[in-house]
Amino acid sequence: LMVEAQSAEVTDNDGRRIAADIVGYDHETGFGLLRAPALKARPIPIGKSAELALDDKVLVAGGGGAQFVGPVKVVSKRRFAGTWEYLLDEALFTAPAVPWWSGAALITRDGKLAGIGSLAVADAAGRGKAEAGNMFVPIDRLLPILAELIADGRVSTPAKPWLGIST
Repeated sequence: LMVEAQSAEVTDNDGRRIAADIVGYDHETGFGLLRAPALKARPIPIGKSAELALDDKVLVAGGGGAQFVGPVKVVSKRRFAGTWEYLLDEALFTAPAVPWWSGAALITRDGKLAGIGSLAVADAAGRGKAEAGNMFVPIDRLLPILAELIADGRVSTPAKPWLGIST
């Protein structure tokens, strides 16, 4: 949502647009971090995406209120290579597909954040069949880099070489 962004804003549940500061971005995971001081909201507790299992029931919560929350299940946990952006050793795939996936929260049954929505996909289960769903970046990838994103706006490890190719 924020690759190469120069400015940002968030919209609260009342429809108010609130200016946000861009705190950091990690190209390896695709995680971006914003700070919106005027936003009056309580953060969702961070869970452990590694604890999710196939067929676990979870919620996808996009921005805009209750009409953008829907039940899905975890249908696959596997490698994801985006030819334009990042590589994940174990991305989370859910079905059925929801249209409000971009930046949406993936929430566990106990109300904790397990992932952030990244894509709509045609083969969520990874079986070569047409099964529409969504891909989420696991929240476990955020915790090791969060302090650096807050302090420096980026991670200190050297960038990994990446060449995306579509054939």
